[in-house]
Amino acid sequence: MATNKTSKMLTVKDAAARLGVPAKTVYKLTAERQLAHYRIGRSVRIDEADLARYMSDCYKAAQPHAEPPQQAVQAVKAAAPTLTGPQARRAARAASVYAGEGYTGLDCLGR
Repeated sequence: MATNKTSKMLTVKDAAARLGVPAKTVYKLTAERQLAHYRIGRSVRIDEADLARYMSDCYKAAQPHAEPPQQAVQAVKAAAPTLTGPQARRAARAASVYAGEGYTGLDCLGR
């Protein structure tokens, strides 16, 4: 926990507003010891620096979109005219497995 004297102590309501979540979620995070906090009597206070640290620990950067292997896409496109209904969906699903995450449904068929 931060011991910086210039840090502001936040109430659960204030911390919830900064996180954009209900106060109940902040109470849960403190109970699970995921968010550092001070308990003063029955009150819970969260140091502004601890909240900032929690938010930076939760940050997940966007991953670049992977391009599908051309052979898999060409094989599905070649088979697409002969496939209908469930067969087309299964082929598209198989192609998305080869292509990696981000390719679902019939996206790789160009439909």
